[in-house]
Amino acid sequence: MSEPIFTTIEIGGIISKTLLDDLIKCLCDDLENMNDVLELDNIENFIDRTFSCNGFANWGSCDSTKEFCRKNNIPYDERNEAKDEYEATVKCWLPGMDEEIEEATDANFHTTIRANDIKPYIDFLLKLTKEKDPKNLLALYINDPVLKDTVALCYKDPEKIYSIIAEKMKELLPLEIPELPDFIIE
Repeated sequence: MSEPIFTTIEIGGIISKTLLDDLIKCLCDDLENMNDVLELDNIENFIDRTFSCNGFANWGSCDSTKEFCRKNNIPYDERNEAKDEYEATVKCWLPGMDEEIEEATDANFHTTIRANDIKPYIDFLLKLTKEKDPKNLLALYINDPVLKDTVALCYKDPEKIYSIIAEKMKELLPLEIPELPDFIIE
């Protein structure tokens, strides 16, 4: 294992009893020291809203398990703790999604937004509220590396400056991670 990162994978949805052995194999392949912990009886007698398993995964990713889940239309969440230069993340996939959602999180797995990403927009809005002629302010920010595209849109439609900036800020906000459906073995 090149970089073991503590990881939790949570599985929901309906799974056929015939797939449980394959699920266990994937989890044992992905998470260190799981062979002694995971047994078919433990999962078959599992009574909880979702099935959760944790341990150290290579680079914090349960690749085999996630591939198995996507192939069999089984929803999952994967949570990785922060380690060294790697931030904590949550990844989620539900049937019907093309790709999994991935968001940066704090230590409690609440999604976060980097201050560096949104602060320029907040500062711009604060200055905008004090400016009598918004075009004066737009001229100051036309070459700003973060704001230049937004400023260009505002120049085209100055009446919609606030809504243009609000839309851009919405794009920066993390996606809502959907809740997993209940784990059911059929």
